[in-house]
Amino acid sequence: MLSVDTSGDGSTVLTKYKYDEAPTRRLVLTYLVEDSRPFYTVEKEGFRKMAKGFNPQFKPFSRHTARRKLFKMYIKERENVKDFILNAPGRVAMTTDNWKNDSTNERYIYVTSHFVDSNWQLQKRILRFRTLVSPYDVTCISDEIILFLQQWNLEHKLLSITTDNASYTVPMVNHIKRHVLAKNSLVGGGSFFHIRCCAHILNLIVQARLNSLASILNCVGNMVKYIDRSPMRRKKFFDVAEKNFKLQTNKKFRLDMPVRWNSTYLLIDRVLYYKDVFIYFKERDFTVKSLAAQMEDWNKLAYVHKFLKVFYDVTNLFSTSKYLTSNNSYVLRVWKIQSALMDIAKGPTYFVKFSNMVYDMQPKFD
Repeated sequence: MLSVDTSGDGSTVLTKYKYDEAPTRRLVLTYLVEDSRPFYTVEKEGFRKMAKGFNPQFKPFSRHTARRKLFKMYIKERENVKDFILNAPGRVAMTTDNWKNDSTNERYIYVTSHFVDSNWQLQKRILRFRTLVSPYDVTCISDEIILFLQQWNLEHKLLSITTDNASYTVPMVNHIKRHVLAKNSLVGGGSFFHIRCCAHILNLIVQARLNSLASILNCVGNMVKYIDRSPMRRKKFFDVAEKNFKLQTNKKFRLDMPVRWNSTYLLIDRVLYYKDVFIYFKERDFTVKSLAAQMEDWNKLAYVHKFLKVFYDVTNLFSTSKYLTSNNSYVLRVWKIQSALMDIAKGPTYFVKFSNMVYDMQPKFD
């Protein structure tokens, strides 16, 4: 490659710059990882032509070489992360959970670390993600975590373990706690070792009684699907919303997902925003009329929306906090939920069913 070098006396000198092939290879390997590309990508003719175009000195390599070199990169980066965590001044909080692939029935475990570095910055690293070997019992899972702690030399730095609310987590964490206590002391003698995931508990509280609202939610979902599945109906709906009711139509529908309760809240939120438009179409479209909720149901829907919003906001705060001092707002957030439960328990008499279900949710909250 020729480059232009202008010397101090104003003359121009052409110099030959030699390509370095190694950085290009590293970039290719990074590309495979970051874009989740299969190893055989490096053997594709089009990819090799592109790499040659960027660097004529680039030497093509096989998928086997890519795999071997990526594993070496992984080992090196893993050691760097180990040193980074071990040199951190404080202890490490650990989060762990299991996941099942419904397609293959394989089960996986992951471990995430949270710690404060020497610059007082909150850090998070996923340290383990691997397949679990059956039997998938307490001993198997706890032994896997203990093995991880030994391999990463984190037994002496472990502060706590955060898990979901599954029943097996108590004996699992107790088994790990006994192992760690044999190696070093724990803060508070281990009283704060097991932390329950607040966001998961909130999810259990909401899911526990969300099915009681199935009739209203089905009605709302069917109205949205009827409008949204037809491009012409969708266009007409948003045109009416903008021209007749002066609404901001950049707020599109959010369809409900059965596995995520917060999607139910977002669905209700958008439907209430376009409430007047739905009522407009109810008077002009027979299908919407047959699907639309009665006015009493609109009132119930607004009540459900108010209830779920508290959980939605608090869940977002729990899930997105990046501050070292987030614990000082924990009690306030929990109190907001308690206050919401009490308010709705004393709610309108026309919604006795919803008010009663709060009493069923209270023990889970407690």
